[in-house]
Amino acid sequence: MKYARVVLKGCSPAHKLGQLLVLPPWIRKALRWRPNEVLFFRKRGKEIEVVKCDGYTTKMVRGKLHIPADIARSLNLRDGAIVEITPSPSGTLIIRPCREQ
Repeated sequence: MKYARVVLKGCSPAHKLGQLLVLPPWIRKALRWRPNEVLFFRKRGKEIEVVKCDGYTTKMVRGKLHIPADIARSLNLRDGAIVEITPSPSGTLIIRPCREQ
């Protein structure tokens, strides 16, 4: 299974939360996601599970994911944080915070 490390960018300067995640195109292809998918975020322990769904959720715009603020805050994702993203064949994306080395 492939994975990638990406750096989060903050989208709320007051709190410096790392909420903006730009997915590489090969990850979107592996998940079979279009650039404007509607996504559901679920916190599972110390990782975030992202799946495609039809309900009211965060929308990915041109390959950019906005992680919901409450999830970013609970995992202490700050501006510039490094996360590991792992796509699965079932169409689920796992986002895991990494310790900086």
